[in-house]
Amino acid sequence: MAKAKPYAKLRALMVEKGITQGDLSKILGISRTAMSSKFTGRTPFTVKEIKLLKALLGFESVDDYFFAD
Repeated sequence: MAKAKPYAKLRALMVEKGITQGDLSKILGISRTAMSSKFTGRTPFTVKEIKLLKALLGFESVDDYFFAD
């Protein structure tokens, strides 16, 4: 059975809003490589980054996008 990609719900919301990982890396002030590491689960998102993404993408529950199985 295939393992689900980390942050699948966040990725889906980004597609819906037309935002790429490259866009997010610019907004967060990090490299595209660093952003990729976050989306693969190698590096965690910081609290500051999560707050910025919540404001930008307009989701209610951080748990649904960052801590769901």
